[in-house]
Amino acid sequence: MRCAVRLVIERALDCCGCPCHGTTHKARLLARGVRGSAGVGCARGGESDADDARGAEMAGYDDAKRRRERSGREYAFEVATSVLRFGRGVSREVGLDVQELGAKRVLLVTDRNIASLSKVHQPVLASLRKHVPQATLSVYDGVRVEPTESSVLHAVAHAIEFKPDVIIAQGGGSVLDTAKIANLYSSLEFSGALESRHCSVPAEGSTLPHFLDYVNAPIGRGLPIPRHVHLAPLIAMPTTAGTGSETTGTAIFEHDALSAKTGISSRLLRPTLAIVDPLSLETVPIGVGAAAGMDVLCHALESYTARPYYERAAPSAPNVRPAYQGANPVSDVWALQTLKMLRESFGSREKLGDPRHQEQLALAASYAGVGFGNAGVHVPHGLSYSVGTAASRGLSVYQADGYVSTCASDGNGNGNGNGDGKSGKVLVPHGVSVAVVAPAVFRVTAHADPLRHAEAFEALTGESLPSAQRADGAYVGARLAEAVLDIMRALQLPLSLGDVGITSREIPAMLDATLLQRRVLDLAPSSPSAPPADHSPSATERDLLSHILHDALTA
Repeated sequence: MRCAVRLVIERALDCCGCPCHGTTHKARLLARGVRGSAGVGCARGGESDADDARGAEMAGYDDAKRRRERSGREYAFEVATSVLRFGRGVSREVGLDVQELGAKRVLLVTDRNIASLSKVHQPVLASLRKHVPQATLSVYDGVRVEPTESSVLHAVAHAIEFKPDVIIAQGGGSVLDTAKIANLYSSLEFSGALESRHCSVPAEGSTLPHFLDYVNAPIGRGLPIPRHVHLAPLIAMPTTAGTGSETTGTAIFEHDALSAKTGISSRLLRPTLAIVDPLSLETVPIGVGAAAGMDVLCHALESYTARPYYERAAPSAPNVRPAYQGANPVSDVWALQTLKMLRESFGSREKLGDPRHQEQLALAASYAGVGFGNAGVHVPHGLSYSVGTAASRGLSVYQADGYVSTCASDGNGNGNGNGDGKSGKVLVPHGVSVAVVAPAVFRVTAHADPLRHAEAFEALTGESLPSAQRADGAYVGARLAEAVLDIMRALQLPLSLGDVGITSREIPAMLDATLLQRRVLDLAPSSPSAPPADHSPSATERDLLSHILHDALTA
Protein backbone atom coordinates (compact mmCIF):
# COMPACT_ATOMS: atom_id res chain seq x y z
CA MET A 1 0.00 0.00 0.00
CA ARG A 2 1.26 3.44 -0.87
CA CYS A 3 2.54 5.51 2.00
CA ALA A 4 0.50 8.68 2.39
CA VAL A 5 2.83 11.52 3.20
CA ARG A 6 1.70 15.03 3.93
CA LEU A 7 3.80 17.64 2.23
CA VAL A 8 4.59 20.25 4.85
CA ILE A 9 6.71 23.00 3.43
CA GLU A 10 7.59 25.20 6.36
CA ARG A 11 9.37 27.88 4.42
CA ALA A 12 7.05 30.87 3.98
CA LEU A 13 7.15 32.83 0.76
CA ASP A 14 9.19 35.94 1.24
CA CYS A 15 8.46 37.96 -1.86
CA CYS A 16 10.11 41.21 -0.87
CA GLY A 17 13.03 40.42 -3.17
CA CYS A 18 10.98 38.68 -5.81
CA PRO A 19 12.09 39.12 -9.44
CA CYS A 20 8.56 38.85 -10.75
CA HIS A 21 7.91 42.58 -10.86
CA GLY A 22 9.80 44.93 -13.05
CA THR A 23 7.28 47.71 -13.51
CA THR A 24 5.61 50.34 -11.45
CA HIS A 25 2.29 49.87 -9.71
CA LYS A 26 0.74 52.66 -11.78
CA ALA A 27 1.95 51.07 -15.01
CA ARG A 28 0.52 47.68 -14.01
CA LEU A 29 -2.84 49.19 -13.16
CA LEU A 30 -2.91 50.74 -16.62
CA ALA A 31 -1.63 47.59 -18.29
CA ARG A 32 -3.53 45.84 -21.05
CA GLY A 33 -5.75 42.83 -20.44
CA VAL A 34 -7.53 41.81 -17.25
CA ARG A 35 -6.76 44.31 -14.52
CA GLY A 36 -7.36 44.10 -10.82
CA SER A 37 -6.16 44.30 -7.29
CA ALA A 38 -8.52 42.95 -4.69
CA GLY A 39 -8.17 42.37 -0.99
CA VAL A 40 -10.67 39.57 -0.66
CA GLY A 41 -10.40 36.07 0.69
CA CYS A 42 -9.59 33.03 -1.37
CA ALA A 43 -12.88 31.75 -2.74
CA ARG A 44 -13.35 28.03 -2.72
CA GLY A 45 -14.86 27.60 -6.15
CA GLY A 46 -16.64 24.58 -7.52
CA GLU A 47 -19.88 22.83 -6.77
CA SER A 48 -19.67 20.68 -3.67
CA ASP A 49 -21.35 19.71 -0.42
CA ALA A 50 -18.91 21.96 1.42
CA ASP A 51 -20.64 25.22 0.49
CA ASP A 52 -21.59 25.90 4.10
CA ALA A 53 -18.01 25.52 5.22
CA ARG A 54 -16.80 27.81 2.47
CA GLY A 55 -19.48 30.37 3.33
CA ALA A 56 -18.36 30.39 6.92
CA GLU A 57 -14.82 30.90 5.77
CA MET A 58 -15.80 33.89 3.64
CA ALA A 59 -18.00 35.33 6.39
CA GLY A 60 -15.04 35.43 8.72
CA TYR A 61 -12.66 36.77 6.14
CA ASP A 62 -12.66 40.40 7.30
CA ASP A 63 -11.35 39.40 10.70
CA ALA A 64 -8.81 37.09 9.12
CA LYS A 65 -7.69 39.86 6.80
CA ARG A 66 -7.08 42.22 9.71
CA ARG A 67 -5.11 39.52 11.50
CA ARG A 68 -2.98 38.94 8.39
CA GLU A 69 -2.29 42.65 8.04
CA ARG A 70 -1.10 42.79 11.63
CA SER A 71 1.01 39.65 11.24
CA GLY A 72 2.70 40.74 8.00
CA ARG A 73 0.79 38.26 5.83
CA GLU A 74 -0.47 39.04 2.34
CA TYR A 75 -3.97 40.51 2.10
CA ALA A 76 -4.31 41.30 -1.63
CA PHE A 77 -3.84 39.74 -5.03
CA GLU A 78 -3.53 41.08 -8.56
CA VAL A 79 -4.54 39.64 -11.92
CA ALA A 80 -2.93 40.44 -15.25
CA THR A 81 -2.92 38.78 -18.65
CA SER A 82 -2.29 39.45 -22.32
CA VAL A 83 -4.96 40.64 -24.69
CA LEU A 84 -6.36 37.41 -26.15
CA ARG A 85 -7.78 37.08 -29.66
CA PHE A 86 -9.24 33.68 -30.50
CA GLY A 87 -10.82 32.26 -33.64
CA ARG A 88 -10.36 30.00 -36.63
CA GLY A 89 -8.28 31.77 -39.26
CA VAL A 90 -7.43 34.71 -37.02
CA SER A 91 -3.71 34.34 -37.87
CA ARG A 92 -4.44 36.24 -41.08
CA GLU A 93 -4.99 39.42 -39.05
CA VAL A 94 -1.44 39.69 -37.73
CA GLY A 95 -0.31 41.96 -40.55
CA LEU A 96 -3.01 44.47 -39.60
CA ASP A 97 -1.78 44.43 -36.00
CA VAL A 98 1.78 45.14 -37.11
CA GLN A 99 0.49 47.90 -39.38
CA GLU A 100 -1.37 49.48 -36.46
CA LEU A 101 1.81 49.41 -34.39
CA GLY A 102 3.65 51.30 -37.13
CA ALA A 103 6.45 48.75 -37.21
CA LYS A 104 9.33 49.12 -39.63
CA ARG A 105 11.46 46.16 -38.50
CA VAL A 106 9.64 42.91 -37.72
CA LEU A 107 11.34 39.87 -36.18
CA LEU A 108 9.44 36.59 -36.62
CA VAL A 109 10.71 33.96 -34.16
CA THR A 110 9.86 30.33 -34.90
CA ASP A 111 11.49 26.91 -35.31
CA ARG A 112 12.42 25.01 -38.44
CA ASN A 113 9.56 22.59 -38.14
CA ILE A 114 6.94 25.38 -38.08
CA ALA A 115 8.76 27.26 -40.84
CA SER A 116 8.43 24.18 -43.03
CA LEU A 117 4.65 23.87 -42.50
CA SER A 118 3.18 26.04 -45.24
CA LYS A 119 -0.38 25.67 -43.93
CA VAL A 120 0.64 27.22 -40.61
CA HIS A 121 3.51 29.56 -41.51
CA GLN A 122 2.55 30.95 -44.93
CA PRO A 123 -0.66 32.74 -43.83
CA VAL A 124 1.41 34.77 -41.38
CA LEU A 125 3.99 35.68 -43.99
CA ALA A 126 1.27 36.51 -46.51
CA SER A 127 -0.49 38.78 -44.02
CA LEU A 128 2.73 40.66 -43.29
CA ARG A 129 3.56 41.08 -46.98
CA LYS A 130 0.05 42.34 -47.71
CA HIS A 131 -0.38 44.82 -44.88
CA VAL A 132 3.18 45.97 -44.11
CA PRO A 133 5.06 45.50 -47.41
CA GLN A 134 7.43 48.34 -46.53
CA ALA A 135 8.58 46.69 -43.26
CA THR A 136 11.87 44.80 -43.10
CA LEU A 137 11.18 41.21 -42.02
CA SER A 138 13.69 38.84 -40.41
CA VAL A 139 12.70 35.20 -39.76
CA TYR A 140 14.66 33.52 -36.98
CA ASP A 141 13.96 29.77 -37.09
CA GLY A 142 16.73 28.51 -34.80
CA VAL A 143 14.63 27.92 -31.67
CA ARG A 144 15.37 24.68 -29.88
CA VAL A 145 12.71 22.46 -28.32
CA GLU A 146 13.21 22.68 -24.54
CA PRO A 147 15.45 25.80 -24.77
CA THR A 148 18.82 26.05 -23.09
CA GLU A 149 20.81 29.05 -21.96
CA SER A 150 22.99 28.75 -25.07
CA SER A 151 20.07 28.49 -27.48
CA VAL A 152 18.24 31.51 -26.06
CA LEU A 153 21.45 33.55 -26.11
CA HIS A 154 21.76 32.73 -29.81
CA ALA A 155 18.29 34.21 -30.32
CA VAL A 156 19.21 37.21 -28.14
CA ALA A 157 22.25 37.89 -30.32
CA HIS A 158 20.10 37.79 -33.46
CA ALA A 159 17.58 40.22 -31.95
CA ILE A 160 20.32 42.61 -30.86
CA GLU A 161 21.79 42.62 -34.35
CA PHE A 162 18.42 43.08 -36.09
CA LYS A 163 16.97 45.69 -33.67
CA PRO A 164 13.26 44.86 -34.14
CA ASP A 165 10.48 47.25 -33.18
CA VAL A 166 7.94 44.39 -33.15
CA ILE A 167 8.49 40.68 -32.40
CA ILE A 168 6.14 37.90 -33.50
CA ALA A 169 6.54 34.46 -31.91
CA GLN A 170 4.93 31.60 -33.84
CA GLY A 171 5.33 28.13 -32.38
CA GLY A 172 5.03 26.12 -29.20
CA GLY A 173 6.05 27.16 -25.72
CA SER A 174 9.75 26.88 -26.53
CA VAL A 175 9.37 29.48 -29.28
CA LEU A 176 7.28 31.83 -27.17
CA ASP A 177 9.65 31.61 -24.20
CA THR A 178 12.71 32.15 -26.38
CA ALA A 179 11.09 35.21 -27.97
CA LYS A 180 10.30 36.68 -24.54
CA ILE A 181 13.93 36.38 -23.46
CA ALA A 182 15.23 37.73 -26.78
CA ASN A 183 12.88 40.68 -26.41
CA LEU A 184 14.05 41.42 -22.88
CA TYR A 185 17.78 41.29 -23.46
CA SER A 186 17.76 42.97 -26.85
CA SER A 187 15.82 45.78 -25.18
CA LEU A 188 18.51 45.92 -22.50
CA GLU A 189 21.24 46.13 -25.14
CA PHE A 190 22.81 42.99 -23.78
CA SER A 191 25.50 42.29 -26.39
CA GLY A 192 28.49 43.20 -24.23
CA ALA A 193 27.68 40.54 -21.63
CA LEU A 194 27.22 37.58 -23.95
CA GLU A 195 30.74 36.23 -23.57
CA SER A 196 30.71 36.23 -19.75
CA ARG A 197 27.24 34.87 -19.18
CA HIS A 198 28.27 32.34 -16.50
CA CYS A 199 29.62 35.02 -14.15
CA SER A 200 27.39 35.94 -11.25
CA VAL A 201 27.89 39.70 -11.67
CA PRO A 202 28.76 41.99 -14.58
CA ALA A 203 32.41 42.73 -15.28
CA GLU A 204 33.82 45.58 -13.19
CA GLY A 205 32.87 48.94 -14.63
CA SER A 206 30.28 47.48 -16.99
CA THR A 207 26.85 49.06 -17.15
CA LEU A 208 25.40 46.26 -19.25
CA PRO A 209 23.03 43.80 -17.56
CA HIS A 210 24.30 40.30 -17.04
CA PHE A 211 22.25 37.38 -18.29
CA LEU A 212 21.69 35.94 -14.79
CA ASP A 213 20.65 39.27 -13.27
CA TYR A 214 16.95 38.71 -13.99
CA VAL A 215 16.92 34.92 -13.82
CA ASN A 216 14.99 33.46 -10.89
CA ALA A 217 16.95 32.90 -7.68
CA PRO A 218 18.80 30.88 -6.52
CA ILE A 219 20.29 30.12 -9.97
CA GLY A 220 20.13 33.78 -10.96
CA ARG A 221 20.22 36.99 -9.00
CA GLY A 222 16.46 37.51 -9.23
CA LEU A 223 16.62 41.25 -9.76
CA PRO A 224 13.52 43.18 -10.85
CA ILE A 225 13.64 44.35 -14.45
CA PRO A 226 14.44 48.09 -14.41
CA ARG A 227 11.37 50.29 -14.57
CA HIS A 228 12.71 52.38 -17.44
CA VAL A 229 13.05 49.40 -19.81
CA HIS A 230 10.65 49.47 -22.77
CA LEU A 231 10.28 46.11 -24.46
CA ALA A 232 9.16 45.80 -28.07
CA PRO A 233 5.52 44.78 -28.58
CA LEU A 234 5.39 40.98 -28.65
CA ILE A 235 2.67 39.12 -30.56
CA ALA A 236 2.40 35.47 -29.49
CA MET A 237 0.89 32.95 -31.93
CA PRO A 238 0.89 29.49 -30.29
CA THR A 239 0.81 26.43 -32.55
CA THR A 240 0.25 23.89 -29.77
CA ALA A 241 -2.38 23.75 -27.02
CA GLY A 242 -0.18 23.34 -23.99
CA THR A 243 2.06 25.86 -22.30
CA GLY A 244 -0.30 28.83 -22.14
CA SER A 245 2.83 30.96 -22.56
CA GLU A 246 0.87 33.35 -24.77
CA THR A 247 -0.83 34.76 -21.64
CA THR A 248 1.97 34.59 -19.05
CA GLY A 249 5.04 36.59 -18.08
CA THR A 250 7.21 33.51 -17.58
CA ALA A 251 9.96 32.13 -19.83
CA ILE A 252 11.70 28.82 -19.03
CA PHE A 253 15.09 27.53 -20.18
CA GLU A 254 17.81 25.14 -19.00
CA HIS A 255 20.89 26.56 -17.34
CA ASP A 256 23.86 25.03 -19.15
CA ALA A 257 26.34 24.65 -16.31
CA LEU A 258 23.86 23.17 -13.83
CA SER A 259 21.73 21.23 -16.34
CA ALA A 260 18.77 22.58 -14.38
CA LYS A 261 15.64 24.34 -15.56
CA THR A 262 15.12 27.93 -14.48
CA GLY A 263 13.55 31.01 -15.98
CA ILE A 264 12.51 34.63 -15.76
CA SER A 265 9.16 35.80 -14.39
CA SER A 266 7.94 39.33 -14.86
CA ARG A 267 4.73 40.97 -15.94
CA LEU A 268 6.85 42.90 -18.43
CA LEU A 269 7.42 39.68 -20.39
CA ARG A 270 3.73 39.10 -21.08
CA PRO A 271 2.93 39.29 -24.78
CA THR A 272 1.15 42.42 -25.91
CA LEU A 273 -1.28 40.30 -27.91
CA ALA A 274 -2.00 36.56 -28.01
CA ILE A 275 -3.45 35.34 -31.32
CA VAL A 276 -4.81 31.82 -30.84
CA ASP A 277 -5.87 30.18 -34.12
CA PRO A 278 -7.25 26.63 -33.78
CA LEU A 279 -6.33 26.01 -37.43
CA SER A 280 -2.70 25.93 -36.32
CA LEU A 281 -3.38 22.75 -34.35
CA GLU A 282 -4.49 20.72 -37.36
CA THR A 283 -0.89 19.82 -38.27
CA VAL A 284 0.17 18.88 -34.72
CA PRO A 285 1.09 15.16 -34.40
CA ILE A 286 -1.15 13.25 -31.98
CA GLY A 287 1.75 12.49 -29.65
CA VAL A 288 2.77 16.13 -29.46
CA GLY A 289 -0.84 17.17 -28.79
CA ALA A 290 -1.16 14.57 -26.04
CA ALA A 291 1.99 15.74 -24.26
CA ALA A 292 0.99 19.40 -24.57
CA GLY A 293 -2.50 18.66 -23.30
CA MET A 294 -1.12 17.09 -20.13
CA ASP A 295 0.67 20.36 -19.48
CA VAL A 296 -2.69 22.17 -19.71
CA LEU A 297 -4.21 19.68 -17.29
CA CYS A 298 -1.40 20.07 -14.75
CA HIS A 299 -1.46 23.86 -15.03
CA ALA A 300 -5.10 23.84 -14.00
CA LEU A 301 -4.72 21.24 -11.24
CA GLU A 302 -1.64 22.87 -9.75
CA SER A 303 -2.91 26.45 -9.82
CA TYR A 304 -6.17 25.40 -8.14
CA THR A 305 -4.41 23.37 -5.42
CA ALA A 306 -1.57 25.84 -4.86
CA ARG A 307 -0.94 27.53 -1.53
CA PRO A 308 -3.49 30.39 -1.15
CA TYR A 309 -2.16 33.86 -1.87
CA TYR A 310 -2.87 35.00 1.70
CA GLU A 311 -0.35 32.55 3.15
CA ARG A 312 2.56 34.47 1.63
CA ALA A 313 4.44 37.22 3.39
CA ALA A 314 3.16 40.64 2.39
CA PRO A 315 5.41 42.49 -0.05
CA SER A 316 7.16 45.67 0.98
CA ALA A 317 5.39 47.54 -1.84
CA PRO A 318 2.82 46.74 -4.53
CA ASN A 319 5.45 46.76 -7.27
CA VAL A 320 7.19 43.70 -5.76
CA ARG A 321 4.09 41.55 -5.46
CA PRO A 322 5.01 38.39 -7.46
CA ALA A 323 3.42 37.20 -10.68
CA TYR A 324 3.00 33.73 -9.14
CA GLN A 325 0.95 34.72 -6.08
CA GLY A 326 -0.82 31.51 -5.06
CA ALA A 327 -4.42 30.39 -5.52
CA ASN A 328 -6.90 33.25 -5.56
CA PRO A 329 -10.58 33.69 -6.45
CA VAL A 330 -9.93 34.83 -10.03
CA SER A 331 -7.38 32.16 -10.95
CA ASP A 332 -9.75 29.59 -9.42
CA VAL A 333 -12.42 30.46 -11.98
CA TRP A 334 -10.07 29.92 -14.91
CA ALA A 335 -8.63 26.69 -13.47
CA LEU A 336 -12.00 25.07 -12.79
CA GLN A 337 -13.36 26.04 -16.19
CA THR A 338 -10.24 24.59 -17.81
CA LEU A 339 -10.79 21.27 -16.05
CA LYS A 340 -14.42 21.15 -17.20
CA MET A 341 -13.38 21.87 -20.80
CA LEU A 342 -10.74 19.14 -20.65
CA ARG A 343 -13.39 16.70 -19.43
CA GLU A 344 -15.26 17.27 -22.69
CA SER A 345 -12.45 17.68 -25.24
CA PHE A 346 -9.39 15.82 -23.91
CA GLY A 347 -8.58 12.35 -22.73
CA SER A 348 -8.47 10.25 -25.89
CA ARG A 349 -6.32 10.18 -28.99
CA GLU A 350 -9.43 10.35 -31.17
CA LYS A 351 -10.42 13.72 -29.70
CA LEU A 352 -6.93 15.13 -30.36
CA GLY A 353 -7.50 14.62 -34.09
CA ASP A 354 -10.98 16.18 -34.10
CA PRO A 355 -11.00 19.91 -35.14
CA ARG A 356 -13.95 20.62 -32.85
CA HIS A 357 -12.10 19.28 -29.82
CA GLN A 358 -8.85 20.91 -30.94
CA GLU A 359 -10.57 24.27 -30.81
CA GLN A 360 -11.76 23.67 -27.25
CA LEU A 361 -8.33 22.43 -26.21
CA ALA A 362 -6.68 25.56 -27.65
CA LEU A 363 -9.04 27.73 -25.62
CA ALA A 364 -8.51 25.62 -22.51
CA ALA A 365 -4.73 26.11 -22.82
CA SER A 366 -5.18 29.89 -22.78
CA TYR A 367 -7.68 29.68 -19.91
CA ALA A 368 -5.20 27.64 -17.89
CA GLY A 369 -2.50 30.18 -18.76
CA VAL A 370 -4.55 33.00 -17.27
CA GLY A 371 -5.06 30.91 -14.14
CA PHE A 372 -1.55 29.66 -13.47
CA GLY A 373 0.02 32.83 -14.86
CA ASN A 374 -1.32 34.58 -11.76
CA ALA A 375 -1.59 31.76 -9.21
CA GLY A 376 1.46 29.72 -10.20
CA VAL A 377 2.19 26.01 -10.29
CA HIS A 378 3.85 23.87 -7.65
CA VAL A 379 5.50 20.49 -7.03
CA PRO A 380 4.75 18.61 -10.30
CA HIS A 381 6.38 21.38 -12.32
CA GLY A 382 9.19 21.74 -9.80
CA LEU A 383 10.05 18.04 -10.12
CA SER A 384 9.53 17.93 -13.88
CA TYR A 385 12.44 20.19 -14.71
CA SER A 386 14.98 17.48 -13.84
CA VAL A 387 13.29 14.63 -15.72
CA GLY A 388 14.89 15.11 -19.15
CA THR A 389 18.39 15.41 -17.70
CA ALA A 390 17.85 12.34 -15.51
CA ALA A 391 16.60 10.30 -18.48
CA SER A 392 19.73 11.20 -20.45
CA ARG A 393 22.02 10.41 -17.53
CA GLY A 394 20.33 7.05 -17.13
CA LEU A 395 20.98 6.19 -20.81
CA SER A 396 17.27 6.04 -21.53
CA VAL A 397 16.09 4.81 -24.91
CA TYR A 398 12.75 6.57 -24.55
CA GLN A 399 11.38 7.90 -27.85
CA ALA A 400 8.90 10.75 -27.56
CA ASP A 401 5.84 10.01 -29.68
CA GLY A 402 5.37 12.54 -32.48
CA TYR A 403 8.77 14.21 -32.14
CA VAL A 404 11.39 14.05 -34.88
CA SER A 405 14.24 12.96 -32.65
CA THR A 406 14.90 12.00 -29.06
CA CYS A 407 17.85 14.38 -29.00
CA ALA A 408 17.68 18.14 -28.90
CA SER A 409 19.57 20.38 -31.31
CA ASP A 410 22.92 21.89 -30.46
CA GLY A 411 23.37 24.89 -28.21
CA ASN A 412 23.21 27.39 -31.07
CA GLY A 413 19.73 26.36 -32.07
CA ASN A 414 20.94 24.40 -35.09
CA GLY A 415 18.93 21.39 -36.13
CA ASN A 416 15.48 20.63 -37.45
CA GLY A 417 13.45 22.25 -34.70
CA ASN A 418 13.04 19.01 -32.76
CA GLY A 419 16.70 18.08 -32.66
CA ASP A 420 19.53 16.85 -34.80
CA GLY A 421 21.02 14.38 -32.38
CA LYS A 422 24.19 16.34 -31.68
CA SER A 423 23.70 16.90 -27.98
CA GLY A 424 22.99 13.28 -27.08
CA LYS A 425 20.27 14.41 -24.70
CA VAL A 426 17.01 12.50 -24.50
CA LEU A 427 13.99 14.67 -25.26
CA VAL A 428 11.24 14.11 -22.73
CA PRO A 429 8.51 16.59 -23.71
CA HIS A 430 7.67 19.04 -20.95
CA GLY A 431 4.06 17.84 -20.64
CA VAL A 432 5.24 14.26 -20.19
CA SER A 433 7.85 15.33 -17.62
CA VAL A 434 5.13 16.95 -15.52
CA ALA A 435 2.58 14.19 -15.99
CA VAL A 436 4.78 11.27 -14.90
CA VAL A 437 5.29 12.82 -11.44
CA ALA A 438 1.87 14.46 -10.96
CA PRO A 439 -0.08 11.45 -9.61
CA ALA A 440 2.54 10.80 -6.91
CA VAL A 441 2.47 14.48 -5.96
CA PHE A 442 -1.31 14.66 -5.60
CA ARG A 443 -1.34 11.58 -3.36
CA VAL A 444 0.73 13.69 -0.96
CA THR A 445 -0.57 17.24 -1.37
CA ALA A 446 -4.21 16.16 -0.98
CA HIS A 447 -3.47 15.69 2.75
CA ALA A 448 -2.76 19.41 3.04
CA ASP A 449 -6.07 20.52 1.48
CA PRO A 450 -8.46 17.65 0.70
CA LEU A 451 -11.33 19.96 -0.25
CA ARG A 452 -9.43 21.75 -3.00
CA HIS A 453 -8.21 18.46 -4.43
CA ALA A 454 -11.74 17.03 -4.24
CA GLU A 455 -13.15 20.01 -6.12
CA ALA A 456 -10.47 19.66 -8.79
CA PHE A 457 -11.28 15.95 -9.16
CA GLU A 458 -14.98 16.68 -9.54
CA ALA A 459 -14.43 19.40 -12.14
CA LEU A 460 -12.18 17.08 -14.15
CA THR A 461 -14.30 13.93 -13.97
CA GLY A 462 -17.86 15.19 -13.42
CA GLU A 463 -18.14 12.72 -10.55
CA SER A 464 -19.20 13.77 -7.04
CA LEU A 465 -17.19 12.30 -4.20
CA PRO A 466 -19.00 10.97 -1.11
CA SER A 467 -19.47 13.73 1.44
CA ALA A 468 -18.02 11.62 4.22
CA GLN A 469 -14.73 11.16 2.35
CA ARG A 470 -14.13 14.67 1.02
CA ALA A 471 -11.96 15.46 4.05
CA ASP A 472 -9.96 12.22 3.74
CA GLY A 473 -6.66 13.27 2.14
CA ALA A 474 -5.57 9.71 1.37
CA TYR A 475 -8.85 8.89 -0.37
CA VAL A 476 -9.07 12.15 -2.32
CA GLY A 477 -5.42 12.03 -3.34
CA ALA A 478 -5.75 8.47 -4.60
CA ARG A 479 -8.86 9.31 -6.63
CA LEU A 480 -7.30 12.38 -8.24
CA ALA A 481 -4.07 10.50 -8.99
CA GLU A 482 -6.02 7.68 -10.65
CA ALA A 483 -8.06 10.16 -12.71
CA VAL A 484 -4.84 11.64 -14.09
CA LEU A 485 -3.42 8.18 -14.80
CA ASP A 486 -6.62 7.18 -16.62
CA ILE A 487 -6.15 10.09 -19.02
CA MET A 488 -2.49 9.21 -19.56
CA ARG A 489 -3.42 5.61 -20.35
CA ALA A 490 -6.06 6.72 -22.84
CA LEU A 491 -3.52 8.99 -24.54
CA GLN A 492 -0.93 6.18 -24.60
CA LEU A 493 1.61 8.27 -22.73
CA PRO A 494 4.29 7.08 -20.29
CA LEU A 495 2.78 6.59 -16.84
CA SER A 496 5.85 6.82 -14.63
CA LEU A 497 9.48 7.85 -14.36
CA GLY A 498 10.40 4.25 -15.07
CA ASP A 499 8.58 4.45 -18.39
CA VAL A 500 10.97 7.19 -19.59
CA GLY A 501 14.02 5.24 -18.42
CA ILE A 502 14.65 6.75 -14.98
CA THR A 503 15.70 4.53 -12.08
CA SER A 504 16.23 5.16 -8.37
CA ARG A 505 19.92 5.84 -9.08
CA GLU A 506 18.97 9.18 -10.63
CA ILE A 507 16.87 10.43 -7.72
CA PRO A 508 19.63 12.11 -5.63
CA ALA A 509 20.67 14.29 -8.58
CA MET A 510 17.03 15.02 -9.41
CA LEU A 511 16.50 16.22 -5.85
CA ASP A 512 19.50 18.54 -6.07
CA ALA A 513 18.06 20.11 -9.22
CA THR A 514 14.52 20.27 -7.85
CA LEU A 515 15.47 22.07 -4.65
CA LEU A 516 16.65 24.98 -6.79
CA GLN A 517 13.06 25.54 -7.95
CA ARG A 518 12.01 27.75 -5.04
CA ARG A 519 9.68 29.84 -7.21
CA VAL A 520 7.30 26.88 -7.56
CA LEU A 521 8.11 24.68 -4.56
CA ASP A 522 7.16 27.50 -2.23
CA LEU A 523 3.66 27.46 -3.73
CA ALA A 524 3.01 23.88 -2.63
CA PRO A 525 -0.04 23.50 -0.35
CA SER A 526 0.99 23.15 3.27
CA SER A 527 -0.67 21.96 6.43
CA PRO A 528 -0.21 23.20 10.01
CA SER A 529 -0.72 19.72 11.44
CA ALA A 530 1.92 17.04 11.90
CA PRO A 531 2.68 14.44 9.23
CA PRO A 532 1.07 11.02 9.49
CA ALA A 533 2.49 8.55 11.98
CA ASP A 534 4.20 6.56 9.24
CA HIS A 535 6.50 9.48 8.41
CA SER A 536 8.85 11.25 10.79
CA PRO A 537 7.71 14.73 11.89
CA SER A 538 11.33 15.83 11.47
CA ALA A 539 11.34 14.89 7.79
CA THR A 540 13.01 17.47 5.61
CA GLU A 541 11.62 18.82 2.37
CA ARG A 542 14.21 16.70 0.57
CA ASP A 543 12.90 13.56 2.32
CA LEU A 544 9.35 14.29 1.23
CA LEU A 545 10.31 15.02 -2.37
CA SER A 546 12.40 11.84 -2.39
CA HIS A 547 9.33 9.88 -1.30
CA ILE A 548 7.33 11.37 -4.17
CA LEU A 549 10.00 10.54 -6.75
CA HIS A 550 10.33 6.96 -5.53
CA ASP A 551 6.54 6.62 -5.70
CA ALA A 552 6.61 7.99 -9.25
CA LEU A 553 9.05 5.33 -10.47
CA THR A 554 6.07 3.04 -11.11
CA ALA A 555 2.43 3.80 -11.90
